[in-house]
Amino acid sequence: MLVHKVLLALIVAAMAAKAGALDVIADTGKTIPVPDNLYLIDHKKAAAMARQIRVQDQRIVADYAQLFPLTTPELTLGHLIARKHDKKLPMVLRPLFLVGCDRTSAQWLNTRKDWLMKHRATGMVVECPSLSLYRHMAASFQGLTLMPASGSSLASVYQLKHYPAIITTEGVLQ
Repeated sequence: MLVHKVLLALIVAAMAAKAGALDVIADTGKTIPVPDNLYLIDHKKAAAMARQIRVQDQRIVADYAQLFPLTTPELTLGHLIARKHDKKLPMVLRPLFLVGCDRTSAQWLNTRKDWLMKHRATGMVVECPSLSLYRHMAASFQGLTLMPASGSSLASVYQLKHYPAIITTEGVLQ
């Protein structure tokens, strides 16, 4: 559970740092405006939580290294067949791509880097044996957001078996 919180915090922090403001990458259609619900917030409890988060932020850097080796058992390197989304699946507003720290993923990123940057795609590195290899990959593809994270839940929701992959509003493709 802590790993999921750390991953979420890292993804949000990276996107905020890169874009200057948060961008919506998925919308299930069940969101409601924040101002309509501000009266529900216990401000004392929120302040206490903020203090706790600041303390936890100091631990995130140490916990980050614990993600490696990073594996997603549900996904393997391979070819996938492009398909349209089923209407029941949550739709992403910006493309999301899944890669590994392997030569095939690096070649795939080289081929698609301009398209991914143009569409402000967010990348998840779902297979990587070490933090140093992840850092090398991220440095090799500056300009792209590459976050280490398990792709298990996405593999389940989008019925994916292989990476590299791109998830868009229209469907899943390679």
